[in-house]
Amino acid sequence: MEARPIARSMVKNPNSKEKAENKIPIKPKNKKNGRKKETSKIQKVEKVKRQRDVSSIFSFQICTRLAEKIIREEIDKQKRDPITLEDLGDITWAFINKDAMCPKGTAKFGRERSKTYYNVESLVQYLLKTGNFCEPITRLEFSLAQIKELKELGEKAGVENACKLIKIFENKNSPDSPFVQQKERREMLFGTDICIMDVVSDMRNIIENNCLEEGEVLLANLFEIFNAMFSTLYLADKDFAKQCMSHYQESLKGPPNRPTRDTEGLLKLTLKFMSDMNQREILLEEYY
Repeated sequence: MEARPIARSMVKNPNSKEKAENKIPIKPKNKKNGRKKETSKIQKVEKVKRQRDVSSIFSFQICTRLAEKIIREEIDKQKRDPITLEDLGDITWAFINKDAMCPKGTAKFGRERSKTYYNVESLVQYLLKTGNFCEPITRLEFSLAQIKELKELGEKAGVENACKLIKIFENKNSPDSPFVQQKERREMLFGTDICIMDVVSDMRNIIENNCLEEGEVLLANLFEIFNAMFSTLYLADKDFAKQCMSHYQESLKGPPNRPTRDTEGLLKLTLKFMSDMNQREILLEEYY
């Protein structure tokens, strides 16, 4: 019989024991039953929220950078009046904001205070007609020295009634000042409008959540309140009252994506009441 050849793997290598001793053992991978780690619904929702927050932050940063770029260009090359948006003209006046330096990125960053240039005629007319002696952009109040400077420039530019600027500035908080009376009247109109909007909101809730009989009784009480308030608004400013009435009717109908539910026909009744009030002359004495 022929002897079989001995396989190489069966032959022991004397150096294999030394290599095995010097070899660093490899740790087995930690696998939990071969399954992937499952994420709960809460974790998925939190992940989506984080992604949305990051995207909103990036979009906000992009918008702010674009706005800063536009502001830098306008400040470096201001050619238009901030009030009229027309050319500055020949006679201009610069408002210096002592609390702010020129924005970062401008040619004068860190060296000069922020300046806003105005056409003298438009600024003086704005102050004379409104009585609001605050800078239109920063809302900082003008000082007496700045008003005197504007008066001199206004007289030089030939602005009508520029000489009355200092007198109006000194009496701006006087009770007899027409601008104080205008402010009080404006606040009265806006306050009445807010109160009427609350009544309109209550009307809409009644229309959506009450039956026909109960809704008619509740709406009748609100009609009296609405009548008295709108009469006050109408007698104070007729045009403003008509504008507000159209806004009340649109609010009562609701937005297009969520119109007012009118299952009992109360919405048509309320809108007819409002349209009748808007068409006729209302006297305040009729309701007192």
